[in-house]
Amino acid sequence: MSKKPSPTLVGAFVLGAALLVVAAVAIWGSGRLLDRRYPYVCYFPGSVNGLTIGAAVKYRGVRIGDVSGMRIRFQQPIDDRRIPVFIEVSSKRLRELGAVRAPTSHLVEQLIESGLRARLDSESFVTGQLYVNLDLFPDTPVHLLHVANGYPEIPTVPTPLEEATKSLSGLLARLETLDLAGTARALASAIEGVNKLVHEPSIAHTLGELPSTVASARRLMQQVDGTVGKLGGSLNETLAVRGPLFVELGRTLADVQRAADAVRELADFLRRNPNALIVGKKRP
Repeated sequence: MSKKPSPTLVGAFVLGAALLVVAAVAIWGSGRLLDRRYPYVCYFPGSVNGLTIGAAVKYRGVRIGDVSGMRIRFQQPIDDRRIPVFIEVSSKRLRELGAVRAPTSHLVEQLIESGLRARLDSESFVTGQLYVNLDLFPDTPVHLLHVANGYPEIPTVPTPLEEATKSLSGLLARLETLDLAGTARALASAIEGVNKLVHEPSIAHTLGELPSTVASARRLMQQVDGTVGKLGGSLNETLAVRGPLFVELGRTLADVQRAADAVRELADFLRRNPNALIVGKKRP
């Protein structure tokens, strides 16, 4: 005689089958069976407070995947305190957005060379919720672990707040190395020395005479300018075309011309009368 099946086992089997059907419908409805998802890991240098599993992964503001997990450490050196965050990029979503290539590790390597980085940005200032922002940040350093663990790595950059905090910390550290107290004492000593110098009787007398000295120097410069102007005028008159210098020069040249004519006439006369130097010139 066959043993009757246990109602409890039958009920459990039916319930399990129903759950599998519901899960299959949910997965099929969400499109995950036809959606290949590419996993990556990002090591963030700062706090990930506000980032949750299921948070958005966006490329320039457009959602392309989700955060799948977070850890405190994942195959990284002891002195590396970055927080590993695991993300998944949806190939189906990228196709819907018009991408022609799947987000393979080879493609991501090419994008990293062009400046692809991951950064934590705020989804809402009210709730403090964060998301992973993938964008191009050229001329930023690349720090990769290069660990073959099945999770290709996307390098990260700090948030603007973290960069500002780091810059402020560096500034405070440099200020701590400065001898501000010594500089203040030296400045106070210099000011005290200037005060003593200004209130010295001889210096005070010199400063009192300074306005009259400046006025005298100004009058002297005006007189020199007038004298130079007169001298320049006399020189211009002397060197003018009709000035005294050119008149006297013209007279001198005329006298020289007359003397040359006289010498020329004497030479002609002696050529015609060679004995004139002996017997003299005959009277008419």
